[in-house]
Amino acid sequence: MGDYTLRLQVASRDPTTLQTTTIDDYYPIKYRYSDQERSALYSITGRLVTRDGEPMPYMNVLVGGLPVIATTDLQGRFVLSPLRLGTYVLTIGSSPGCTFTPINGSALITISNSSVTRDFRCNDTGGRVLGTIADSAGKPIPDVLLNLSGAAGSGETYSNVNGQFETSSLPDGTYTVTAFREGWTFPTQTVTLQGQRITRNVTGSNTAPRILGYVRDAQGQGVAGAYLYGSGESAYSVTNRDGYFESTVPAAGSYQVAVDADGFALKAVSVTTNTSATVTLEPVGRQMVSGYVSNASGGTVSGYRVTMSGTGPAMETVTSASGFYRFAQVLNGAYTVEVRRPNSESVGARPITVSGADLIEVNFVDKR
Repeated sequence: MGDYTLRLQVASRDPTTLQTTTIDDYYPIKYRYSDQERSALYSITGRLVTRDGEPMPYMNVLVGGLPVIATTDLQGRFVLSPLRLGTYVLTIGSSPGCTFTPINGSALITISNSSVTRDFRCNDTGGRVLGTIADSAGKPIPDVLLNLSGAAGSGETYSNVNGQFETSSLPDGTYTVTAFREGWTFPTQTVTLQGQRITRNVTGSNTAPRILGYVRDAQGQGVAGAYLYGSGESAYSVTNRDGYFESTVPAAGSYQVAVDADGFALKAVSVTTNTSATVTLEPVGRQMVSGYVSNASGGTVSGYRVTMSGTGPAMETVTSASGFYRFAQVLNGAYTVEVRRPNSESVGARPITVSGADLIEVNFVDKR
């Protein structure tokens, strides 16, 4: 084993001057082994698991007296290398309330003629707190920070998407359990651990003003994926598979909300905070307004701007190379179709009424 330096030499040639430039780079290489030395190197592998056999990731495992360290992966596995023949003692990083003991073999590891595998289990010297965090209706509350503090120690964890949590092992003692998530309040609890696992469920109350309710179709079925927009066109919320929406807002009161869903007409409604609202959407009709714009001699004109405003959302398009334009999915009602030249001069405007016809044709002639 020794230290080496790698010399990397790169030569480049300028095609315009035909001059050659040589660049030398040097890279130090440490701990390079010969084939003979490499054949005499071994490793210690293993896993770290909890008392219940669950993997313990991101734990440091060290070889006593040597600069050899490994960090466990998501499965709790570690690999310590390179090691020579000899006897070793492993040091495992700190985990509160946890004492590690080998599952297979002695804590003293001897490498005699091959690599060694040694697994370790955390034997809790304290207890754990587990449970579920939900609202008064039993709906899980995720991402709640749960903190335990006491004279014997402290710990914290977060609730998962199902509202479930479990702390790491804690020394025996009495702890104050507090939970925190913005916009919610939770009762404070006290728990005494004596090496056991204690279940403590937590019920939270949402104190933040919210808009909530359901978006449904004419048959009363939930509309999934509907967007609810407020001022500034920022989305308040998107409905779930049941058509339910819920979103916190800055202050209590009434809010004007636009509800937009594919296949349905845009609808504006007023909702009051902390009061469930039901928004019923109407399907969009299949009416189409289209036509041609031509010049005085009957030729087609392209790039003319065509707008339509009235009962439904305002629409805008430009004529194609053949002078054609089209507006699809138009709601029944009264509209005005206007055509303007590329310089914004008006060609003309025409009122129309959409009342169930599948196709309405509105043509214009630029007589200039």
